[in-house]
Amino acid sequence: MKLIKALHAISADGKSSTEDKLKRLLQLGLDAFDMELGIVSHIKDGVYTVVSAISPEDALQKGDSFELKNTYCRDTLAADGIVAYHDAEKSPGVSHPAYQAFALKSYIGIPYFVNGERYGTVNFSRVDAKERQFDNDELDYIVLLAEWVGTEIAREHQLQAIVEQQKALQHQHLLHLQMSELARVGTWEMNRNTGEISLSDSLVKLFEIPEGDHITFDTMQRVVKHDKDVEVLRGLMEKSVEDEAPWSHEFEAVSLGGRQYWVQTQGAVDTSDPDNIRFFGATQDVTHRILVARELENRRHVAEQALESRSLFLANMSHEIRTPINGIVGMLEALKKTSLTEQQNKFCKLAGESASSLLQIVNDVLDFSKIDAGGLELESIPVNLSRIAEEQYRLFSMPAQKKQLSLTLDTRGTDDLVFLTDPTRIRQIFTNLISNAIKFTDRGEINIKLKAIKQARQQYLVQIMIRDEGIGIAPEHQAAIFSPFRQGDSNTTRRFGGTGLGLSIVSQIAAHMHGGIRVNSKPGEGATFIVALKLNEASDHENETEDAGDILRPADLAGKRVLVVEDNEINQIVVKEQLKEFSVVCDIAGHGAEAIEMVIRSIAGNHPYDLILMDCQMPVMDGYEASKKIRQLGGQAEIVPIIALTANVLVGEREKCLLAGMNDYLTKPVDKEQFTRCLHRYLLA
Repeated sequence: MKLIKALHAISADGKSSTEDKLKRLLQLGLDAFDMELGIVSHIKDGVYTVVSAISPEDALQKGDSFELKNTYCRDTLAADGIVAYHDAEKSPGVSHPAYQAFALKSYIGIPYFVNGERYGTVNFSRVDAKERQFDNDELDYIVLLAEWVGTEIAREHQLQAIVEQQKALQHQHLLHLQMSELARVGTWEMNRNTGEISLSDSLVKLFEIPEGDHITFDTMQRVVKHDKDVEVLRGLMEKSVEDEAPWSHEFEAVSLGGRQYWVQTQGAVDTSDPDNIRFFGATQDVTHRILVARELENRRHVAEQALESRSLFLANMSHEIRTPINGIVGMLEALKKTSLTEQQNKFCKLAGESASSLLQIVNDVLDFSKIDAGGLELESIPVNLSRIAEEQYRLFSMPAQKKQLSLTLDTRGTDDLVFLTDPTRIRQIFTNLISNAIKFTDRGEINIKLKAIKQARQQYLVQIMIRDEGIGIAPEHQAAIFSPFRQGDSNTTRRFGGTGLGLSIVSQIAAHMHGGIRVNSKPGEGATFIVALKLNEASDHENETEDAGDILRPADLAGKRVLVVEDNEINQIVVKEQLKEFSVVCDIAGHGAEAIEMVIRSIAGNHPYDLILMDCQMPVMDGYEASKKIRQLGGQAEIVPIIALTANVLVGEREKCLLAGMNDYLTKPVDKEQFTRCLHRYLLA
């Protein structure tokens, strides 16, 4: 009862500030628990901030902050209730971060709530241990203190909100006056019985009504340009008396000074007093908007005509260009049926392949507006990428020889694989990249290489790599080259020519195949273009899908080794707990560089990891760079599944992960079903 009286006295003190009240509440706790340090904290995002405190020599001040993990309040939040340590050396022990940081041996704390939300803790501590454990009265005591602290802080928040609302209202009032002048808008009111009208100063100026004039509905009729609008306004007003619905009308007006403009008026009715019905509303000069709308309509009409003309032009050009190319292709096909020598047959075949590629490129260039608008359509048929690469190799061997360039091909990564994809678009990728490599290389070697990294069952990450020893690309120009009509710089365009569409087309094709394109290059050191595509292997069972609902038993994954690369300790714990139920062997790396070392050691020890869960944003080395370097290790490191764990759900993140060499992408927080499906897919594949 004594405590309740003391709490009530503090709460009822209307002269004291919230800070004073909190200190008095803390002093009650210090006296009751025989402590020397009392704190009211606010905890958010792992940061412990002092709201109010009583400490020896005022060592703690309002606003001081600490990492939550280094306080006993971490335990309090985890317990979501009272936590009391009468002797911290015994429990939780001297290894506790709070003991290590502050050497506090006695502690009692409890969460408190503000407006139903957990806000922080009320806690008391001292450097000496208590001789006994906290009793039930003391536990009840701190519960009451926490409730009163939460009430006081909630009250303070409400007062602050009221003050802010008052400031906002004052600001809005001033802003309204200023905006009324700027927007040429004003208010009006009309008495239905007398016909008298009152206008704001801004409307008096707008309508150029002489100062002191008595304004009635008849006066306002004179500023409405057309009689039909007068009748519309009169009808809207009378209708609003019946249904009490607001109304709006836009019309041409003429001020009493003769100036013509457009206005929009909005009105409503007040029928609360039948003997004194009044209309009220606002009127704005919308001349500028009307003129802009008319101009936009004219421009839209011109743009539509231009688009129609462009479409007609493209259609005509498409026809005019496709027709002779089709003729070439047809005649070459006919020529192949005649008696040809082996060399003639080879030349005829190369010419046919070249003409076919040219036709497909022309089709896309002429229809680039559709590609750029996302209207690209993809075929899905069985395709042997190695054969297409060999075809392109043969096609470009002669142009390379003319420049005395060495053209090499490595298709070992895809020789035994057939994928479901669009062969025409694949050829476009090869054609654009190889032709660019030859164009920008004067001496040296150009290498074509294919790789396929299995992701799950029939799913592969296919990489097409074209490496040259040409002029290279400056870092500041590398992003621009994937935009339409852009090359490295203006000197490049003048020297080498070209439309600048090739890499943009490749980029869009790759994006439609759930992949992307990137370049590694330095000026004078050549360039390597890497196109990553996510493709399914073609088979007799291509319609089969994995059962995402399979229930994994611990025995299914027993002994599997998983490396979790995560810098956040809490996230490390979360992932370890998720993995624990599957009986996998789990190792933790705190950043990408550490992960690379662990991968190297695991392979050297003949116990490589079966799966890597990779955070993307980390200190020292991020997940993207780490994944690239792991893939570069080769061997087992090149095929181990790497799954991105990221909180970034922005557009383009998935493609960024795939280009870095990762197999898949999970967003935080990771859904359990999604996580299970991921383990099933990559550890049981």
